[in-house]
Amino acid sequence: MTRTNTLRIASWSLVLLAFGSGCSMFSRPATDQAQFLLAVPAPAVVSGAKPSAWSIEVRRVTATAPFDGLGFVYAQADGSWRTDSYAGWIASPSTMLSSSLVAFLSNSKQFSLVSGQGATVATDAGITIVIERFCADYTKTDAARAVVQLRWYLTSGDASKDAVVESGVAVGEAPIRAATPGAVADGFGAAVAVAFGEILAGIAGSSGAVSH
Repeated sequence: MTRTNTLRIASWSLVLLAFGSGCSMFSRPATDQAQFLLAVPAPAVVSGAKPSAWSIEVRRVTATAPFDGLGFVYAQADGSWRTDSYAGWIASPSTMLSSSLVAFLSNSKQFSLVSGQGATVATDAGITIVIERFCADYTKTDAARAVVQLRWYLTSGDASKDAVVESGVAVGEAPIRAATPGAVADGFGAAVAVAFGEILAGIAGSSGAVSH
């Protein structure tokens, strides 16, 4: 083999080695994505309790930024927010809270009927919710908590008027028991149940103000 051919082979070997090294850097497996569906525990029901004579429709649930996306939102020690690119929700918080609230109020046995938005059956009242806070609070590293803050409005049965009968702010907190996405999702479910319980207490006592 001539010296020229030997140098050519050596040069190509260096190119292939460099190319192979470059490929290995960019072909590392990405972090697995984890998506969850919000699971809200059912409310405690008093044995023998009779439902109220009025019905309610869960009309609208909206969320303020940055709590309107799919990624888990973390409150950090420096006061900033961080949205997780890999762990989050299957559906938007607004969508999940809407269906979860219908189930929660139905399971409470406090109402003659609970329906979701767009139902054809007329109801005595409606409830509208704005998600003001929906985050995993890591400002204290030794006590991570899921925090949910919901502003709610109880409105009259005439959806065209949407007259507010009662309103309030419900806050729920629950511990995040492990540094895993599953534990974060479980914390959110427990925190939402606490907030829903406050909403239920607020609207259940408003039967006298609801127009029939």
